[in-house]
Amino acid sequence: MNTFKNWVDYKVCVACGVWLVCSAFLWRHDALQRVNAYSVGAVMIALAILSRWRREVLFVTSLLAIWLAISAVTMPIEHVRTRWTHLLVAALVFCAGVMHSSNRSPSA
Repeated sequence: MNTFKNWVDYKVCVACGVWLVCSAFLWRHDALQRVNAYSVGAVMIALAILSRWRREVLFVTSLLAIWLAISAVTMPIEHVRTRWTHLLVAALVFCAGVMHSSNRSPSA
């Protein structure tokens, strides 16, 4: 079960990173939000891939999720979709990272 859980965490973070990058192409974003979506999405994908070998890296994605949520609320937006998408992705990634760190065995 633990291996399956780790695999799900990895997939959630990769899928959310890919969605962030793709969403910037699907509708108009403010320039700052577009750069934010590209950069956070790319870093999220890279960290998720790296987490296959170093599981503690997945916790860092939770920090990215916090940044994404803060930026979604504070940066100017062109579409409300951008804000809701970034908040939803932030929530999913934060939960994946935090749930991973809370389910670690004491010997890990």
